Amino acid sequence: MRIIVNADDFGQDDDTVAATIECFERGGLTGATIMPKMPATSKAVEFAKHHPEFSFGVHLTYVRENDTTPESPLCPPGEVPALTDSDGRFLPSNLVRRRAILGQIPVDQIERETTAQIESLLAHGIPISHVDSHGHLHKFKPFREALVKVLPQFGIARVRNVQDVYLTKPLKSPTFWFGPFW
Repeated sequence: MRIIVNADDFGQDDDTVAATIECFERGGLTGATIMPKMPATSKAVEFAKHHPEFSFGVHLTYVRENDTTPESPLCPPGEVPALTDSDGRFLPSNLVRRRAILGQIPVDQIERETTAQIESLLAHGIPISHVDSHGHLHKFKPFREALVKVLPQFGIARVRNVQDVYLTKPLKSPTFWFGPFW
């Protein structure tokens, strides 16, 4: 049996990159998913280029965490307006989730941004073993549909499973209620 231990958010910031590299060096990880276009993405890419013994995926990013974080698309914002605000940054996570549930995000916009993010890491010579998404957005229908269309173009056959484990029942969470359907 092979156990895969993957770290998300590789490239998000210097601290996250340093902690992830330390986990690799101590034998705690077999892979990581790299966030394109983040403050420390270049450091994550540099590590990945020099460590082919590990697997690396793309941590597809379509949302921003809060008003102080830098998440923005690789595509020009005008090409993905359903995902961006007037400043050209990704929309907050909860707004994107709501729009995804209501079918208000065109799949072609998600396809464009997904393609750009995958191509950005491939351009650095990093083999892509799998994808997942920041905030597990790939559990929502428009994001799943986009992945079904885009991933075969790159020969990517693995998508990390979305799993939510609850120690207490978060009664206000749509994920808690709709999770069994995803």
